[in-house]
Amino acid sequence: MVKTSTLWTSLGALALAFVSSSVTAQETYIVSGDRWKDTSGAYINAHGAGILHDSSDNLWYWVGEYKNSGNGFQGFSLYSSSDLVNWDSHGIIVPPSSSLPFQVGERPKLIKNPKTGEYVLWFHADSTNYSLAKVGVCYSPNNVTGPYTCPSDGVFSPLGMQSRDMNVYVDTYNNDQGYLLFATNGNADVGVAKMTNDYKNVTSLISTIHSKLEGFGVFRDDVGLYNMVVSNQSGWQPNPNSLYTTPNLATTNLTYSNYIAPQAYNTWNSQNTFEISPNDKLEVYIGDRWYSKDLQQSSYVWYPLVSRNLVHLPLWKPDSTNSIGYAW
Repeated sequence: MVKTSTLWTSLGALALAFVSSSVTAQETYIVSGDRWKDTSGAYINAHGAGILHDSSDNLWYWVGEYKNSGNGFQGFSLYSSSDLVNWDSHGIIVPPSSSLPFQVGERPKLIKNPKTGEYVLWFHADSTNYSLAKVGVCYSPNNVTGPYTCPSDGVFSPLGMQSRDMNVYVDTYNNDQGYLLFATNGNADVGVAKMTNDYKNVTSLISTIHSKLEGFGVFRDDVGLYNMVVSNQSGWQPNPNSLYTTPNLATTNLTYSNYIAPQAYNTWNSQNTFEISPNDKLEVYIGDRWYSKDLQQSSYVWYPLVSRNLVHLPLWKPDSTNSIGYAW
């Protein structure tokens, strides 16, 4: 996320607060804007999320920024779930250390190499004044919970370019080709680069969007279009997130399609961080509702993404038995 002097200092008038039975509701439904708890009763602390579905155990893994006080790197945390509603904590998988060649770590994204079984963790690596502008790569040979190796040469400038806000995408419809999406050129552009086969570096820049964007998330829809949800750059404040599409991510530039929610509601007071497909009928928007005064109190906003628009529901859950892929 690009940090500016303008800070969002409230949860917003549209934040949903369920005072009674909130724990029960969180065990059964996704409640956007609430502070979620894991199965031990502790608050989930995993912001700027990346979500991986691991076919080896049929679990979802949620990696995110562990936040306490300040904005320095405090580690990446990991949770797992079988239903996207109840989450078990696996603690900090990449802890802070003075030996790490960065002071800020954001937007962790976890992917698995289908050929080797290795887990590869990408993230935005930066200095406290955001002048470093690089990516970081850590990896674990065969265990999603780690330990993760973070080599000194694993923090780098992709293709010699700046990289701040970023995301990754593995195209399972195209030989598991990996992609890096990153804000570059002083945050004026978005680069899309192909990854190496081991998912630890990039080989070539294949397209560029000349717009100031961040908060990227990619999915392929049921008609074969590649969709990228993006946020504008407004610091901690929410803004109207939008969607870009392309028929071929490997060869064709992404072009603007539409806003994913009514502009006046600023994506229901949230910023995109990832998209997932829990079943073949459903895409899900994964977002953060940032609380700049105390980042650990930032909450999570997850909504069904249907026909390129968010479905604003106070309570809902994925449901593959339902004709629309979710229930409420």
